[in-house]
Amino acid sequence: MDKSIVKLCSLMGLIALLVGCNAGITDSKLIANAEYVPKGAGDVWIFDALVWQHVPAYPFFPAGKKCPPTVAEGGTVHFLWNEDYLFVMADMKDSDLVQESDKDNQHHYASGDVLEIFIRPAGQRCYWEIYATPNNRKTVFFYPSGGRQLPSCLLSNGMTDYQIKVELQGTLNNPADHDRGWRCIAAVPLKELRKQCPLDFNSLWLVQVARYNYSAYLEETEFSQIGITTSEYPNYHRFASYAKLHLDKKQ
Repeated sequence: MDKSIVKLCSLMGLIALLVGCNAGITDSKLIANAEYVPKGAGDVWIFDALVWQHVPAYPFFPAGKKCPPTVAEGGTVHFLWNEDYLFVMADMKDSDLVQESDKDNQHHYASGDVLEIFIRPAGQRCYWEIYATPNNRKTVFFYPSGGRQLPSCLLSNGMTDYQIKVELQGTLNNPADHDRGWRCIAAVPLKELRKQCPLDFNSLWLVQVARYNYSAYLEETEFSQIGITTSEYPNYHRFASYAKLHLDKKQ
């Protein structure tokens, strides 16, 4: 077994002990809305399309109470969905675009900027940890529950139909210049989620969209998320900080 994975799991366990055990499905302060978009609508892949401009925008907040009180390089998150995909679009400020890993299925938070999407369907214990990076790399991890975060969960999930589109406003991996940010559209295939658990579209899901933001222009790595934090330090596996996601019915 890869010793680095074992060490990572040990670190995750230590972090959980430091910030408190994972809470269950509790009252989050944010209820996000995913509006329905017809299947096959091609404009979901266009960042400035009207379909994205007419849906709610959810800002990033500090990911821990011990973090700085405001997010220096913020952004917004938007949701759409249909029978095939849950779409997540993020528009993020970033003064220094960086990602040193050029492979999929990696722990990208350890090598540069990453957008992380956590999904826990209604009434389920299982959840997914899904990445998108500025250089179009992807990772998917699956956990049977918050209490079963084992090395096998951190192996490639095999979600072959997970798709992303990235647009950079700057240059990648060049700390000498000043970048403006990046945008990402992620399409999470619902058929892949159904392989692990049944999906209830009539109840609230739990979702977290979070960032690791590295920059030569920041004094420290910035951690931010759309859910209102309930912990002292960043912990993207803490369900009590997740937003509740309402899936609008079909039109």
